Amino acid sequence: MTNDEALEMLLNHPDPKMQEAGKLWSEQLDWCIEQFTRLHQTLQTTHECMVQINLDLKYLTFDLEATRRERDALKGDV
Repeated sequence: MTNDEALEMLLNHPDPKMQEAGKLWSEQLDWCIEQFTRLHQTLQTTHECMVQINLDLKYLTFDLEATRRERDALKGDV
């Protein structure tokens, strides 16, 4: 039996308490799916930010090394 079948059985059950349990289950399932989707989006955004930070650090390191080489070359000229 799948979750959908079980939920359908609860929602169509003659006992109102079972129907209420089915509604609560459905609401909780929807909430869990929404939270999972938000978490997935947050993790994806975080990953993209980390990739960008890594790239920025590479550029900064390259610029720092180039600046040091230029400085050392100018010191030699003086």
